[in-house]
Formats: sequence, structure tokens, C-alpha cells
Amino acid sequence: MAKKYHRKKDPKSVAIVDQAACTGCNACIEVCPVNCIYEIDSDIKPQKVVGIDLDTCIGCELCVRAKKKGPYDLKVCPWDAIEMYDFNSVPADIFSEWRDAKTLESI
Repeated sequence: MAKKYHRKKDPKSVAIVDQAACTGCNACIEVCPVNCIYEIDSDIKPQKVVGIDLDTCIGCELCVRAKKKGPYDLKVCPWDAIEMYDFNSVPADIFSEWRDAKTLESI
């Protein structure tokens, strides 16, 4: 298992997954430099979707798009299921839901 990353300061933005649009293709997991994206069970068995550890995400946007090296923007998520949100404008209930789910997983 990869080493757990702990960010030093709050990022400008964080990635949020629209789990209704996620197909579980795992393209985002492959590119995440801090290993904050992981598989979780979806409501539709046996399909999996991804979740993002909001306490670890550094807002690098690599899960959404590859850095431009030419005139074309290369999307990583083929289904546009991941969006970047300003860290300070993410509703508190999203963070509390994330932390509640994390607590339940550790039980």
C-alpha cells in the first residue's frame, strides 16, 4: 500500500466526485499523486465508484485533466464525474458527511 500523504496547508480547491456519474473506471486513481482517491461500493451492485479523501486532496486537478502540453486539453475522467471546487466554498455538510463516513469505515 502506498504511503499516506498529509498536506501541509489547505489547498485552493478540492475534487468532489459526482457518484451518480462515476462508472468506476479508475482512471483518476492511476494519476493521483497523493493517493487520496479510492474505490467504494456503489448503490448498484457489483459496480464500484470512487471517493476522494477530502483531508488529503491537494487540489492538483490531475484527476480531472492532464496538464496541457499542447493545444488540446486531455480529460482524465471520461464521464466528467469529478469537479474542482474552491476549498473555502465547499459546504460544511460535505466535509461532515465525509468525516462521518470515514468514522463508520474505521469501526
